Amino acid sequence: MRLLTRYLTREILAYVAGIFVLILGVFLLRRSAVMLAELTEAALPIGAIVKLLGLRTLMALPSLLPSVVYLAVLLALARLTETHEIEALRACGVSRARIYRSVAPIALGAALVIGLLAVYGRPWAATLYLQTKAETTAAAGTDQMRPGRFYELDWGGEQIFFAQRRSEQDPRFLEGVFLQQRADGQLSIHVAARALEQKDVPGNRRLLALFDGRRYDLPIDSGTREITEYSKMMMAFPLPDAGVTFAEEEMTLSALWRSPLPSGAAELQWRLAMPLSTLVLVLLALALCPERADEGIGARAFVALLAYVAYRQILGTGKRWIVEGTLPPTPGLLLIHGLFLAISVALLLQQSARLHGGWPSLLAIAKTSLVAPSRPGGDG
Repeated sequence: MRLLTRYLTREILAYVAGIFVLILGVFLLRRSAVMLAELTEAALPIGAIVKLLGLRTLMALPSLLPSVVYLAVLLALARLTETHEIEALRACGVSRARIYRSVAPIALGAALVIGLLAVYGRPWAATLYLQTKAETTAAAGTDQMRPGRFYELDWGGEQIFFAQRRSEQDPRFLEGVFLQQRADGQLSIHVAARALEQKDVPGNRRLLALFDGRRYDLPIDSGTREITEYSKMMMAFPLPDAGVTFAEEEMTLSALWRSPLPSGAAELQWRLAMPLSTLVLVLLALALCPERADEGIGARAFVALLAYVAYRQILGTGKRWIVEGTLPPTPGLLLIHGLFLAISVALLLQQSARLHGGWPSLLAIAKTSLVAPSRPGGDG
């Protein structure tokens, strides 16, 4: 590796380390709030919460790292510009294009690492995340129901369940339980002190035990009203279908390729978008870095941030459009990558034109280079 490439790599990696710690800290703070809410509601042990948070972070790394590389390249080159190091290199015969080419190894390396995380790390972490969460929530006893929420215990909406709080003595139990049942022209209301939920997965049933309760049978049209007191009542309800899961996130790349579902195509393109977007963002960072020491980084950083947010938002919207069928899987997200690649190349050409005194001078240099290519320089 040449001296210049090694130097730029060291500078960029230093910024990568700092920015990664900052972005990861923000992500962990946001996710920790969600996890702590689940800890309070579902009575999950703190060890499980930490493990789930780690797995969730690993799933998010392919999405977080492109921004880290993008900002690191932008800030590293901005520092070299502000300290006049780029001007010194140019005075020694090292062109800006040569400086930019020295960034290519770290950009390609980062894209490779992000691609591996997206293709292999993300599905592995998603599978282990779901498995860990299912095991820990099942051990807590009430792995689907949360206090303060209404639940329909079947798809007909005939059984409505509600609990006020979780027991402080034994968090497996819910307290202040209300259950409404409607069937065959009769309304039954259960008010119980406690409830314990368990799952019978082989039987696809939810077993619900009510303790120290009363059942009020209220005929809707006419009939005798009855009140029944009981110390324990066991009920069984069919389990609902799973809600939002990480089904596509768990799938391998080959399985996503064979999937006929739009959601599979969207997940496949999203994984491939992470390394592709890294390369596009590096080009965009090169185009947005300051050209002179007196320009400063403030305005460029603001524009760079807006460009990144726009890129990611459009990618996210494109993924949703693929799922909804609005955007065809082919070319899919490649349209968005192509758009920002074209913008990056156009900005780089405009930057080169300014550095060479305008478009006529740049075109003349390009024409001369095509007719008589210059010998490689010894810029080390």
